[in-house]
Amino acid sequence: MKTIFKNGWYRLETTEGCALYRADGTLVADKLIDCHVFRNFWYGFQTLDGWSFYRKDGTLVADKLKDCGVVDNGWYALKTKTGWAYYRTDGTLVADKAEIECYSYKNKWCALKLQDGWALFRANGSLVADKLIACYVYKNGWYVLETEKGYALYRKDKSLVIKTMQDFEFSIHKNGWCTLKTADGWALYRKSGSLVADKLMSCDVYKNGWYMLETTEGCALYRADGSLVADKLKNCDVYNNSWYRLETTEGCALYRADESLVADKLKWCGVFESGCYMLQTVDDLTLHWPDGSLVEDKLKDGGAYDDFCLFETKDGYLLYNANVAEA
Repeated sequence: MKTIFKNGWYRLETTEGCALYRADGTLVADKLIDCHVFRNFWYGFQTLDGWSFYRKDGTLVADKLKDCGVVDNGWYALKTKTGWAYYRTDGTLVADKAEIECYSYKNKWCALKLQDGWALFRANGSLVADKLIACYVYKNGWYVLETEKGYALYRKDKSLVIKTMQDFEFSIHKNGWCTLKTADGWALYRKSGSLVADKLMSCDVYKNGWYMLETTEGCALYRADGSLVADKLKNCDVYNNSWYRLETTEGCALYRADESLVADKLKWCGVFESGCYMLQTVDDLTLHWPDGSLVEDKLKDGGAYDDFCLFETKDGYLLYNANVAEA
């Protein structure tokens, strides 16, 4: 059987074991127990004496190993009789007597399971913290450390966000803003890490950068620059085409992306992915094209979903797909 690696090198299985070849067909080694080319094109092969591990240029890193491997951030790992040891690409030791568990993050930080708990290291090999129960680095560079005293969440500049004994929810929106839920409520942070508001009942960030904050006084909708659209709302939503809905005690109002009013004092309204929209008044439920022209009226009931809408008329049901073509 032939296995081809990403650099074009290949492995052949023979009756005498496996053999490793370069892309041009020249032999690297044969009569092997095992062999592998890693993601950074370093390679290793196993004989009766153990594993031998080589850099891309063919220089030997170490031999007579129990195992070897490469981490996603470019570090490498060697297993000897004393356990796993992790090294930077230049050969500098990061940690030894480690276990096999290792996680590399987007910012090239690395978490290693050591004998006394987890340890988190920066890309240059410097220690962030050790003797941890757990740790994690988010895609924006913020990180959390769990110890016996609870959780600590930090920004990428090492500044503390929160310390808490209880678990929390953390998410990152497409614009880089972050939402955090603790026992004190929700908090919203800008991409820079500065706080927008905390102790909220809920919050959300929309595709166009607008955001919503809910307090005991109701919902407030803000533009991306922080200017207020409306507050003390019962509810609000911003659709993917940047149209938006405001709900007050007087009903719902639907607005276009340029903030011009479509209709107000509605019982309900909604916008599809296609840009078509629905308006429900006391007397009627209507479906409209994005330009405002009517698709269907006198609907008895209906609902809008991600990729279809279903309506009930006096003559039966109407099913439309996301483009409001009758299905």
